[in-house]
Amino acid sequence: MVDKYDLVYRSRGYDSWREMVREHFAPTIFEQCPVILHFGDHDPSGIDMTRDLRERIELFAQEYIDDGGFEPDVQRIALTMKQVDEKKPPPNPAKTTDSRFEDYMRKFGHESWELDALEPAYLADLVEQHIVANIDDDDAWAARKALAADLDEATRDYTRKLEAERVASNQRTDALNVLNKVQLVFDQVMMELRKTAPYNTAWSHDKQRKVGPAE
Repeated sequence: MVDKYDLVYRSRGYDSWREMVREHFAPTIFEQCPVILHFGDHDPSGIDMTRDLRERIELFAQEYIDDGGFEPDVQRIALTMKQVDEKKPPPNPAKTTDSRFEDYMRKFGHESWELDALEPAYLADLVEQHIVANIDDDDAWAARKALAADLDEATRDYTRKLEAERVASNQRTDALNVLNKVQLVFDQVMMELRKTAPYNTAWSHDKQRKVGPAE
């Protein structure tokens, strides 16, 4: 999914998103609205995390917004009470020790639900539905997909060439190793022949010349 739609994925919980804004939003924030699809547990902290994420993203992006950039759009996709009613995941007692418990209890009661209780296929469908819903320029998206496909094919072609070169290099190395082993065996055989021959023999490139009886 990440590769298919050229997404940025991050799973961090309560954490600074300053680096995320600077690295991924800043380069395009003046051309398009960054959209963050947020998935979290339906419990006191999980619900509040969406609020916290909106505030942090807005804070870190404020300098770009002030200069005319788009304001990032944080969308909570799951887990929602509508999905709880639809999928009926097993409930858990909400943590009374959570500082956000009282506010959560007034809105949702004493039960909480985990995102992981939903089927992966269901969550994947949710992600794709909301990604597609946020694509507002079909022609630009089609052109970007075509470019991505071309780059992907070029990368695969380059990888294939590198692999072919590696195989050829290994084959050359193997052949050289074989020749070296043959030469070593030949030298050992010649050494043994010299020890047992009735004459000392001098060897040239093109002929054998006897030089006299062995001592």
